Amino acid sequence: MNEMKSSTKKARSYLRWSTNPQSWGDSERRQMALATDYCQRHGLELADKFTDSGLSAFKGKNQAGQLGKLITQLQPGDHLLVEDTDRLSRQGWVSIGRLLDEITSKGAVVVILRNELKITADNLNRDMV
Repeated sequence: MNEMKSSTKKARSYLRWSTNPQSWGDSERRQMALATDYCQRHGLELADKFTDSGLSAFKGKNQAGQLGKLITQLQPGDHLLVEDTDRLSRQGWVSIGRLLDEITSKGAVVVILRNELKITADNLNRDMV
């Protein structure tokens, strides 16, 4: 019997906060609520949650943590959901551009939940006029 593949696109949520004391705050709940709401409104299946708790993105340490693991697992069509660009990196625009290029070159879509900006390989490399 042939198994039918689900037509629902998968979303993978990335949550991060910089210090251990923030673990006691609202960071995780707030970021998960945004991801869950987005998935419900856009027909996505929230397949995974990757969390770097108490890990700074200022020097890119999170890229060796759960963010790095998530990136290796991304498949074409996956949506990587993040609250804002600073969850991915705080290293400046050149660094974040490289990271976004790495992610979108896999065929994944990055969704910045704060403003619902979708970043794809096409629009990341589009000439700005």
